[in-house]
Amino acid sequence: MQKEGYWINENIIYDVTNNIHVRKIKENPSIFKTTENHIKNLENQYNEKMEQEGKAREILIKEVSRNRWIRVRHYTKPDYWSIQFDEWEKRKETVKSFVEWAINLVIMTLTDELRLYGYFDGTLIEYSYMTGGIKRFLDDTKEIKNKPMKYVDWN
Repeated sequence: MQKEGYWINENIIYDVTNNIHVRKIKENPSIFKTTENHIKNLENQYNEKMEQEGKAREILIKEVSRNRWIRVRHYTKPDYWSIQFDEWEKRKETVKSFVEWAINLVIMTLTDELRLYGYFDGTLIEYSYMTGGIKRFLDDTKEIKNKPMKYVDWN
């Protein structure tokens, strides 16, 4: 089950809680640097609608990640945060800034579990509750500079 959800690009956090990430791409293709036609072609090629789990959806999400989009989801069963991006070295400052923002607003807690996924560089890092959770992530990334984040309610 999913709770909170966000799209992040550079220093802007787009809240998509209680919505579907891919639906926001379909509603705003130019913001994600894609087109309605490209989305329809993917749906037709794989005979899938974007709102369902499948190859077309996976391809589209990976494509927009190349345009600096970071996908954040909070699952409750099991309870963890998932942050997906293109490459860790390119997005680590934005990811850390988002986590700091979420901690400061008590959206995340220091003991929450965090899973980081890099689509194109093979990043797969898990900060489980048992190994320190988000607090350990913040300790591990203390050298990474924070940047101010801007919040947009996109629901």
